[in-house]
Amino acid sequence: MEEKKFRNKVGWFQFLCCAMVIWSHAGNAELFLGKAGKNHWLSRLEYVHFPAVMGVSIPCFFMISGYLFFRFFTFDQLTEKWKRRVQTLLIPYLCWNLLYYVGYLAGSRIPAVADIVNRPDLQFSLKEMLEALFFYDYNPVFWFMYQLILLVALAPVIFQCMRSVRGGVGFLFLVMAGIFFHLSFPRFGAASSLNLDALFYFCAAAWASLHRDTWGRGIEERTGVRKNMTAGAIL
Repeated sequence: MEEKKFRNKVGWFQFLCCAMVIWSHAGNAELFLGKAGKNHWLSRLEYVHFPAVMGVSIPCFFMISGYLFFRFFTFDQLTEKWKRRVQTLLIPYLCWNLLYYVGYLAGSRIPAVADIVNRPDLQFSLKEMLEALFFYDYNPVFWFMYQLILLVALAPVIFQCMRSVRGGVGFLFLVMAGIFFHLSFPRFGAASSLNLDALFYFCAAAWASLHRDTWGRGIEERTGVRKNMTAGAIL
């Protein structure tokens, strides 16, 4: 299979994950059943069962990102890959966070919107704007992008941990132990710490990508990628 066809398959998989995320947040049973319908089977389906199943979409996103970032990876490509992620990840993250902050700031001054915004005393301040910009204070759904930015920034460290087959497996077991014992990285001020679950998914995919010619070969074979694909088709 050509590289383009592999990319198309990845694109369709990402689309499926996006649909699952939207579906898991699209519960609307109360609009038709009212408050009395909280125990209705449809309400339980939308708010309990659907999120439980569709929750796999977030881990899939982290794994797709990790696999693609480290596919055919060498340290010589690091700067170029970082530049691309600045364009496709960091800049959109900052722009949307700024738009949300400005939107909340403007909405708090419009009587018809103020109740919806629910921040009546919101005043502009540089500190508030920077926290909104970098730490998604007004755009909580961007926690995912924030975690992904941290993981991409840590790519050199992750590469060193994952470059060895056994060393990578050992590191993954350490992360799993941290998750099991509910450990976490320290916070720095308003910044959230790196999520261990996100680190595990990203690193597991990075390990499979870096070692696809050994343990990870089956991943690309199941998507139809030719075994003789060369490093000429780099991200």
